[in-house]
Amino acid sequence: MDEPGSSGKVIVTERLTFDIHAMSKDNLFWELWRDLSEEYIDGVKVAYKVNYVKQIFDDGRDPVVFSKSPKLYWDDRDYTNSFGGYGPGKWYHSPGPYHESSRQYECVFFYVDGLYRETVVFEIQYEMYNAALRYADSSELYISLYSEKDVNFLKSFRGQILFPNEKMPETGNYYANTYGTNSHAFPFTESAAMNPGYHTFSFELDESQLKFRPYNEYIEFALVSFGEDQHIFTQHAAKNTFYNDDVLDELKQEQADYEALPKASKSIKTVILLLCSAGAFLIIMLVLAVRKTIKKKYTFFQPTMQMDYFRDIPSALDPHFASALVFCKHKSKQDIQDGYAAVMLSLTSKGYIQLDKIINSRNWDFENVKITVKDTQEQPLTPTEEYYFNLILRHSNKMEKMEISLSSFQKNVSVDYEYTNSFV
Repeated sequence: MDEPGSSGKVIVTERLTFDIHAMSKDNLFWELWRDLSEEYIDGVKVAYKVNYVKQIFDDGRDPVVFSKSPKLYWDDRDYTNSFGGYGPGKWYHSPGPYHESSRQYECVFFYVDGLYRETVVFEIQYEMYNAALRYADSSELYISLYSEKDVNFLKSFRGQILFPNEKMPETGNYYANTYGTNSHAFPFTESAAMNPGYHTFSFELDESQLKFRPYNEYIEFALVSFGEDQHIFTQHAAKNTFYNDDVLDELKQEQADYEALPKASKSIKTVILLLCSAGAFLIIMLVLAVRKTIKKKYTFFQPTMQMDYFRDIPSALDPHFASALVFCKHKSKQDIQDGYAAVMLSLTSKGYIQLDKIINSRNWDFENVKITVKDTQEQPLTPTEEYYFNLILRHSNKMEKMEISLSSFQKNVSVDYEYTNSFV
Protein backbone atom coordinates (compact mmCIF):
# COMPACT_ATOMS: atom_id res chain seq x y z
CA MET A 1 0.00 0.00 0.00
CA ASP A 2 2.32 2.76 -1.29
CA GLU A 3 0.31 5.87 -0.50
CA PRO A 4 0.98 9.11 1.42
CA GLY A 5 1.78 8.41 5.07
CA SER A 6 1.90 4.66 4.52
CA SER A 7 5.62 4.24 5.39
CA GLY A 8 6.09 1.19 3.18
CA LYS A 9 2.92 -0.45 4.51
CA VAL A 10 1.71 -3.99 3.82
CA ILE A 11 -1.78 -5.13 4.83
CA VAL A 12 -1.81 -8.78 5.98
CA THR A 13 -4.94 -10.89 6.31
CA GLU A 14 -4.39 -14.35 7.85
CA ARG A 15 -6.50 -17.35 8.70
CA LEU A 16 -4.95 -19.35 11.52
CA THR A 17 -6.09 -22.87 12.43
CA PHE A 18 -5.24 -23.93 15.99
CA ASP A 19 -5.37 -27.64 16.87
CA ILE A 20 -5.83 -27.53 20.66
CA HIS A 21 -4.74 -30.36 22.94
CA ALA A 22 -5.05 -29.15 26.53
CA MET A 23 -3.48 -31.21 29.30
CA SER A 24 -6.80 -31.97 31.00
CA LYS A 25 -10.33 -30.67 31.35
CA ASP A 26 -9.18 -28.97 34.55
CA ASN A 27 -6.37 -27.14 32.73
CA LEU A 28 -7.96 -25.53 29.68
CA PHE A 29 -6.51 -23.17 27.10
CA TRP A 30 -7.73 -19.63 27.77
CA GLU A 31 -5.52 -17.75 25.33
CA LEU A 32 -4.02 -18.22 21.89
CA TRP A 33 -1.53 -15.97 20.18
CA ARG A 34 0.24 -15.08 16.97
CA ASP A 35 3.82 -13.91 17.34
CA LEU A 36 4.73 -11.11 14.95
CA SER A 37 8.30 -10.96 13.69
CA GLU A 38 10.43 -8.20 15.15
CA GLU A 39 12.89 -6.72 12.68
CA TYR A 40 15.18 -3.70 12.65
CA ILE A 41 16.23 -3.21 9.03
CA ASP A 42 18.60 -0.43 8.03
CA GLY A 43 17.69 1.61 11.11
CA VAL A 44 13.90 1.34 10.89
CA LYS A 45 11.72 -1.06 12.89
CA VAL A 46 8.90 -3.10 11.45
CA ALA A 47 5.82 -1.92 13.35
CA TYR A 48 2.26 -3.29 13.45
CA LYS A 49 -1.31 -2.15 13.85
CA VAL A 50 -4.01 -4.79 14.35
CA ASN A 51 -7.30 -4.04 12.53
CA TYR A 52 -9.49 -6.92 13.69
CA VAL A 53 -9.68 -10.46 15.08
CA LYS A 54 -12.62 -12.77 14.47
CA GLN A 55 -13.40 -16.44 14.91
CA ILE A 56 -14.50 -18.35 11.79
CA PHE A 57 -16.83 -21.37 11.78
CA ASP A 58 -17.15 -24.07 9.10
CA ASP A 59 -20.83 -24.83 9.86
CA GLY A 60 -22.25 -21.69 8.26
CA ARG A 61 -22.47 -19.58 11.39
CA ASP A 62 -21.52 -15.93 11.12
CA PRO A 63 -18.01 -15.08 12.32
CA VAL A 64 -17.67 -13.86 15.90
CA VAL A 65 -15.84 -10.54 15.94
CA PHE A 66 -13.61 -10.20 18.99
CA SER A 67 -13.27 -6.80 20.67
CA LYS A 68 -10.06 -5.20 21.88
CA SER A 69 -9.10 -5.80 25.50
CA PRO A 70 -8.01 -2.81 27.62
CA LYS A 71 -4.93 -4.67 28.86
CA LEU A 72 -2.75 -7.75 28.60
CA TYR A 73 -3.77 -10.16 31.36
CA TRP A 74 -2.72 -13.48 32.83
CA ASP A 75 -4.94 -14.37 35.81
CA ASP A 76 -7.78 -16.91 35.54
CA ARG A 77 -10.27 -14.44 36.99
CA ASP A 78 -9.50 -12.02 34.14
CA TYR A 79 -10.14 -14.68 31.50
CA THR A 80 -13.69 -15.16 32.81
CA ASN A 81 -14.40 -11.58 33.94
CA SER A 82 -16.65 -10.11 31.26
CA PHE A 83 -17.98 -7.49 33.70
CA GLY A 84 -14.60 -5.74 33.93
CA GLY A 85 -14.20 -5.61 30.17
CA TYR A 86 -11.87 -8.61 30.14
CA GLY A 87 -12.89 -12.23 29.81
CA PRO A 88 -13.18 -14.32 26.64
CA GLY A 89 -14.02 -12.87 23.25
CA LYS A 90 -11.24 -10.26 23.47
CA TRP A 91 -7.93 -9.66 21.72
CA TYR A 92 -4.90 -7.62 22.71
CA HIS A 93 -1.93 -6.43 20.65
CA SER A 94 1.21 -6.22 22.76
CA PRO A 95 3.70 -4.03 20.88
CA GLY A 96 7.43 -4.77 20.92
CA PRO A 97 10.26 -4.62 21.29
CA TYR A 98 10.27 -7.81 23.36
CA HIS A 99 10.92 -7.19 27.06
CA GLU A 100 9.93 -9.97 29.47
CA SER A 101 9.96 -8.03 32.76
CA SER A 102 7.85 -5.23 31.23
CA ARG A 103 5.51 -7.80 29.67
CA GLN A 104 6.09 -6.46 26.17
CA TYR A 105 5.78 -8.86 23.25
CA GLU A 106 5.29 -8.23 19.54
CA CYS A 107 2.27 -10.47 19.60
CA VAL A 108 -1.52 -10.65 19.17
CA PHE A 109 -3.35 -12.49 21.98
CA PHE A 110 -6.84 -14.01 21.56
CA TYR A 111 -8.71 -14.69 24.80
CA VAL A 112 -11.00 -17.71 24.31
CA ASP A 113 -13.69 -19.41 26.38
CA GLY A 114 -11.66 -22.39 27.65
CA LEU A 115 -10.60 -24.99 25.06
CA TYR A 116 -9.83 -28.67 25.67
CA ARG A 117 -9.84 -30.80 22.50
CA GLU A 118 -10.91 -28.46 19.73
CA THR A 119 -9.84 -27.09 16.38
CA VAL A 120 -10.58 -23.38 16.02
CA VAL A 121 -10.03 -20.94 13.17
CA PHE A 122 -9.31 -17.23 13.54
CA GLU A 123 -8.98 -14.53 10.94
CA ILE A 124 -6.81 -11.56 11.80
CA GLN A 125 -5.82 -8.51 9.83
CA TYR A 126 -2.92 -6.25 10.66
CA GLU A 127 -0.85 -3.57 9.00
CA MET A 128 2.92 -3.97 8.78
CA TYR A 129 4.90 -0.74 8.48
CA ASN A 130 8.40 -0.31 7.01
CA ALA A 131 8.14 -3.56 5.07
CA ALA A 132 9.09 -1.70 1.87
CA LEU A 133 12.51 -0.01 1.91
CA ARG A 134 13.79 2.59 -0.53
CA TYR A 135 17.41 3.10 -1.59
CA ALA A 136 19.06 5.38 -4.16
CA ASP A 137 19.29 2.71 -6.88
CA SER A 138 16.67 0.14 -5.83
CA SER A 139 13.78 -0.80 -3.54
CA GLU A 140 13.07 -3.91 -1.51
CA LEU A 141 9.90 -5.43 -0.12
CA TYR A 142 10.98 -7.65 2.77
CA ILE A 143 8.32 -9.62 4.67
CA SER A 144 9.18 -11.93 7.58
CA LEU A 145 6.09 -14.14 7.86
CA TYR A 146 7.22 -16.51 10.61
CA SER A 147 10.46 -16.72 12.56
CA GLU A 148 12.33 -18.56 15.29
CA LYS A 149 10.77 -21.46 17.22
CA ASP A 150 7.18 -20.81 16.09
CA VAL A 151 7.90 -22.24 12.65
CA ASN A 152 8.45 -25.70 14.12
CA PHE A 153 4.76 -25.96 15.07
CA LEU A 154 3.38 -25.30 11.59
CA LYS A 155 1.60 -28.22 9.90
CA SER A 156 0.90 -26.33 6.68
CA PHE A 157 1.35 -22.82 5.37
CA ARG A 158 0.12 -21.16 2.19
CA GLY A 159 -0.22 -17.59 1.06
CA GLN A 160 -0.50 -15.02 -1.70
CA ILE A 161 1.35 -11.73 -1.94
CA LEU A 162 -0.54 -9.25 -4.11
CA PHE A 163 1.11 -6.29 -5.86
CA PRO A 164 -1.26 -3.75 -7.44
CA ASN A 165 -0.53 -3.80 -11.16
CA GLU A 166 0.45 -0.11 -11.16
CA LYS A 167 3.04 -0.84 -8.44
CA MET A 168 4.48 -4.01 -9.95
CA PRO A 169 7.93 -3.70 -11.63
CA GLU A 170 8.22 -4.85 -15.21
CA THR A 171 9.91 -8.17 -16.03
CA GLY A 172 13.67 -7.64 -16.01
CA ASN A 173 13.46 -4.88 -13.46
CA TYR A 174 13.06 -7.08 -10.39
CA TYR A 175 13.93 -10.40 -8.80
CA ALA A 176 12.10 -12.22 -6.00
CA ASN A 177 13.35 -14.79 -3.49
CA THR A 178 12.09 -16.84 -0.58
CA TYR A 179 14.10 -17.71 2.53
CA GLY A 180 14.00 -20.41 5.18
CA THR A 181 12.93 -24.07 5.56
CA ASN A 182 15.15 -27.12 5.35
CA SER A 183 15.54 -26.54 1.62
CA HIS A 184 16.88 -23.04 2.32
CA ALA A 185 14.20 -21.59 0.00
CA PHE A 186 10.69 -22.67 -0.89
CA PRO A 187 9.00 -22.65 -4.32
CA PHE A 188 6.55 -19.97 -5.41
CA THR A 189 4.61 -19.12 -8.55
CA GLU A 190 3.73 -15.82 -10.24
CA SER A 191 0.45 -14.97 -11.95
CA ALA A 192 -0.99 -11.83 -13.54
CA ALA A 193 -4.49 -13.38 -13.81
CA MET A 194 -5.11 -15.10 -10.44
CA ASN A 195 -6.40 -11.91 -8.80
CA PRO A 196 -7.69 -9.26 -11.24
CA GLY A 197 -5.83 -5.98 -10.84
CA TYR A 198 -2.89 -7.59 -9.05
CA HIS A 199 0.32 -9.44 -9.81
CA THR A 200 0.26 -12.45 -7.43
CA PHE A 201 3.10 -14.41 -5.87
CA SER A 202 1.74 -17.60 -4.31
CA PHE A 203 3.20 -20.53 -2.35
CA GLU A 204 1.90 -23.59 -0.53
CA LEU A 205 3.95 -25.64 1.94
CA ASP A 206 2.94 -28.94 3.52
CA GLU A 207 4.30 -30.46 6.73
CA SER A 208 7.12 -32.27 4.93
CA GLN A 209 8.40 -28.94 3.58
CA LEU A 210 8.14 -27.19 6.94
CA LYS A 211 11.39 -28.55 8.32
CA PHE A 212 14.09 -26.19 9.46
CA ARG A 213 17.73 -25.97 10.37
CA PRO A 214 19.08 -23.77 13.19
CA TYR A 215 20.41 -21.20 10.74
CA ASN A 216 17.15 -20.72 8.79
CA GLU A 217 14.21 -21.05 11.18
CA TYR A 218 12.03 -18.58 9.33
CA ILE A 219 9.70 -18.09 6.36
CA GLU A 220 10.46 -14.89 4.46
CA PHE A 221 9.79 -13.27 1.08
CA ALA A 222 11.69 -10.46 -0.63
CA LEU A 223 11.34 -8.63 -3.92
CA VAL A 224 13.99 -6.19 -5.16
CA SER A 225 13.23 -3.68 -7.94
CA PHE A 226 15.82 -1.74 -9.91
CA GLY A 227 16.40 0.01 -13.24
CA GLU A 228 13.45 2.05 -14.50
CA ASP A 229 11.25 0.62 -11.73
CA GLN A 230 13.69 1.17 -8.90
CA HIS A 231 11.16 3.20 -6.85
CA ILE A 232 7.87 2.02 -8.31
CA PHE A 233 6.44 0.80 -4.97
CA THR A 234 8.40 3.05 -2.54
CA GLN A 235 7.21 6.54 -3.47
CA HIS A 236 6.14 7.11 0.15
CA ALA A 237 8.55 4.81 2.03
CA ALA A 238 10.10 6.10 5.24
CA LYS A 239 13.71 7.19 5.28
CA ASN A 240 16.21 4.61 6.46
CA THR A 241 19.95 4.56 7.09
CA PHE A 242 20.76 3.85 3.40
CA TYR A 243 17.90 5.84 1.84
CA ASN A 244 20.33 7.92 -0.28
CA ASP A 245 22.90 5.16 -0.94
CA ASP A 246 23.40 2.74 -3.82
CA VAL A 247 22.95 -0.76 -2.34
CA LEU A 248 21.92 -2.97 -5.29
CA ASP A 249 25.33 -4.63 -5.57
CA GLU A 250 25.33 -5.23 -1.84
CA LEU A 251 21.85 -6.77 -1.99
CA LYS A 252 23.00 -9.13 -4.73
CA GLN A 253 26.09 -10.06 -2.71
CA GLU A 254 23.94 -10.73 0.37
CA GLN A 255 21.78 -13.01 -1.78
CA ALA A 256 24.88 -14.88 -2.99
CA ASP A 257 26.09 -15.20 0.62
CA TYR A 258 22.71 -16.56 1.68
CA GLU A 259 22.70 -19.13 -1.11
CA ALA A 260 26.18 -20.25 0.02
CA LEU A 261 25.09 -20.58 3.66
CA PRO A 262 24.29 -24.35 3.61
CA LYS A 263 27.67 -25.13 2.08
CA ALA A 264 29.42 -22.83 4.55
CA SER A 265 27.50 -24.39 7.45
CA LYS A 266 28.48 -27.86 6.28
CA SER A 267 32.12 -26.78 6.03
CA ILE A 268 31.99 -25.36 9.56
CA LYS A 269 30.48 -28.60 10.86
CA THR A 270 33.21 -30.58 9.10
CA VAL A 271 35.93 -28.40 10.63
CA ILE A 272 34.36 -28.70 14.10
CA LEU A 273 34.09 -32.49 13.68
CA LEU A 274 37.75 -32.73 12.66
CA LEU A 275 38.86 -30.53 15.57
CA CYS A 276 36.80 -32.56 18.03
CA SER A 277 38.14 -35.81 16.59
CA ALA A 278 41.71 -34.52 16.83
CA GLY A 279 41.09 -33.37 20.39
CA ALA A 280 39.61 -36.74 21.33
CA PHE A 281 42.60 -38.53 19.75
CA LEU A 282 45.05 -36.36 21.71
CA ILE A 283 43.15 -37.02 24.96
CA ILE A 284 43.24 -40.78 24.33
CA MET A 285 46.96 -40.65 23.58
CA LEU A 286 47.55 -38.61 26.74
CA VAL A 287 45.57 -41.09 28.84
CA LEU A 288 47.54 -44.01 27.39
CA ALA A 289 50.83 -42.20 28.06
CA VAL A 290 49.85 -41.44 31.66
CA ARG A 291 48.72 -45.04 32.15
CA LYS A 292 52.02 -46.33 30.81
CA THR A 293 53.95 -44.01 33.15
CA ILE A 294 51.92 -45.10 36.18
CA LYS A 295 52.39 -48.80 35.35
CA LYS A 296 56.15 -48.25 35.20
CA LYS A 297 56.18 -46.37 38.50
CA TYR A 298 53.98 -48.71 40.57
CA THR A 299 53.56 -52.45 40.98
CA PHE A 300 49.97 -53.58 40.55
CA PHE A 301 48.88 -56.87 42.14
CA GLN A 302 46.08 -59.12 41.00
CA PRO A 303 43.61 -60.77 43.41
CA THR A 304 44.22 -64.42 44.23
CA MET A 305 40.57 -65.27 43.60
CA GLN A 306 37.81 -63.79 41.50
CA MET A 307 34.37 -63.33 43.08
CA ASP A 308 31.30 -61.59 41.75
CA TYR A 309 30.29 -60.38 45.20
CA PHE A 310 31.22 -60.81 48.88
CA ARG A 311 28.68 -62.24 51.26
CA ASP A 312 30.73 -61.52 54.40
CA ILE A 313 33.39 -59.11 55.47
CA PRO A 314 36.75 -60.94 55.22
CA SER A 315 37.73 -62.28 58.66
CA ALA A 316 41.25 -60.80 58.53
CA LEU A 317 39.89 -57.27 58.12
CA ASP A 318 40.80 -54.78 60.83
CA PRO A 319 37.74 -54.63 63.16
CA HIS A 320 37.89 -50.84 63.52
CA PHE A 321 37.76 -50.47 59.74
CA ALA A 322 35.13 -53.21 59.48
CA SER A 323 32.90 -51.28 61.89
CA ALA A 324 33.24 -48.12 59.84
CA LEU A 325 32.51 -50.09 56.66
CA VAL A 326 29.40 -51.85 57.98
CA PHE A 327 27.86 -48.76 59.55
CA CYS A 328 29.06 -46.18 57.02
CA LYS A 329 25.50 -45.17 56.07
CA HIS A 330 24.28 -44.92 59.66
CA LYS A 331 27.07 -43.14 61.55
CA SER A 332 28.96 -39.89 61.28
CA LYS A 333 32.71 -39.95 60.72
CA GLN A 334 33.25 -38.51 64.21
CA ASP A 335 31.44 -41.36 65.98
CA ILE A 336 34.33 -43.80 66.43
CA GLN A 337 33.61 -45.31 69.85
CA ASP A 338 31.83 -48.30 68.36
CA GLY A 339 34.99 -48.92 66.34
CA TYR A 340 36.94 -49.36 69.59
CA ALA A 341 34.19 -51.63 70.88
CA ALA A 342 34.64 -53.72 67.73
CA VAL A 343 38.38 -54.00 68.49
CA MET A 344 37.58 -55.07 72.07
CA LEU A 345 35.19 -57.78 70.84
CA SER A 346 37.75 -58.96 68.29
CA LEU A 347 40.39 -59.33 71.03
CA THR A 348 37.83 -61.34 72.97
CA SER A 349 37.08 -63.52 69.96
CA LYS A 350 40.78 -64.20 69.37
CA GLY A 351 41.27 -65.20 73.03
CA TYR A 352 43.52 -62.34 74.14
CA ILE A 353 41.09 -61.03 76.75
CA GLN A 354 37.93 -62.11 78.51
CA LEU A 355 34.95 -59.95 79.40
CA ASP A 356 33.00 -60.80 82.56
CA LYS A 357 30.41 -59.26 84.80
CA ILE A 358 31.75 -57.81 88.02
CA ILE A 359 28.45 -58.59 89.80
CA ASN A 360 26.63 -61.51 88.20
CA SER A 361 23.20 -60.43 89.39
CA ARG A 362 23.44 -57.13 87.52
CA ASN A 363 23.05 -56.50 83.80
CA TRP A 364 25.85 -55.93 81.34
CA ASP A 365 26.43 -52.22 81.65
CA PHE A 366 29.38 -49.85 81.57
CA GLU A 367 30.07 -50.07 85.32
CA ASN A 368 29.64 -53.87 85.56
CA VAL A 369 32.20 -55.15 83.05
CA LYS A 370 35.79 -56.19 83.74
CA ILE A 371 38.58 -57.00 81.30
CA THR A 372 40.85 -59.96 82.09
CA VAL A 373 44.05 -60.62 80.11
CA LYS A 374 44.33 -64.30 79.21
CA ASP A 375 47.58 -66.26 79.30
CA THR A 376 47.40 -67.97 75.91
CA GLN A 377 47.17 -66.05 72.69
CA GLU A 378 47.54 -67.74 69.32
CA GLN A 379 45.91 -65.76 66.50
CA PRO A 380 47.80 -62.82 64.97
CA LEU A 381 46.59 -59.30 65.65
CA THR A 382 45.93 -56.44 63.27
CA PRO A 383 47.84 -53.20 63.94
CA THR A 384 44.81 -51.61 65.58
CA GLU A 385 44.22 -54.67 67.78
CA GLU A 386 47.88 -54.72 68.79
CA TYR A 387 47.82 -51.03 69.81
CA TYR A 388 44.64 -51.53 71.78
CA PHE A 389 45.87 -54.73 73.47
CA ASN A 390 49.07 -52.95 74.55
CA LEU A 391 46.94 -50.25 76.17
CA ILE A 392 45.03 -52.94 78.08
CA LEU A 393 48.30 -54.56 79.19
CA ARG A 394 49.74 -51.19 80.26
CA HIS A 395 46.84 -50.36 82.55
CA SER A 396 45.93 -53.85 83.80
CA ASN A 397 49.58 -54.41 84.89
CA LYS A 398 49.02 -51.78 87.58
CA MET A 399 46.44 -54.03 89.27
CA GLU A 400 46.99 -57.07 91.49
CA LYS A 401 45.67 -59.36 88.78
CA MET A 402 45.88 -58.87 85.00
CA GLU A 403 42.42 -57.41 84.98
CA ILE A 404 40.72 -54.03 85.07
CA SER A 405 37.16 -52.79 84.98
CA LEU A 406 35.97 -51.28 81.76
CA SER A 407 35.12 -47.98 83.47
CA SER A 408 38.59 -47.76 85.08
CA PHE A 409 40.28 -48.66 81.83
CA GLN A 410 38.53 -45.90 79.91
CA LYS A 411 39.20 -43.41 82.72
CA ASN A 412 42.92 -44.28 82.76
CA VAL A 413 43.17 -44.12 78.99
CA SER A 414 41.57 -40.67 78.95
CA VAL A 415 44.47 -39.21 81.03
CA ASP A 416 47.29 -41.34 79.58
CA TYR A 417 48.14 -38.68 77.02
CA GLU A 418 51.33 -40.08 75.55
CA TYR A 419 50.10 -43.58 74.79
CA THR A 420 46.52 -42.62 74.04
CA ASN A 421 47.57 -40.05 71.44
CA SER A 422 49.91 -42.60 69.91
CA PHE A 423 47.08 -45.10 69.69
CA VAL A 424 44.55 -42.66 68.16
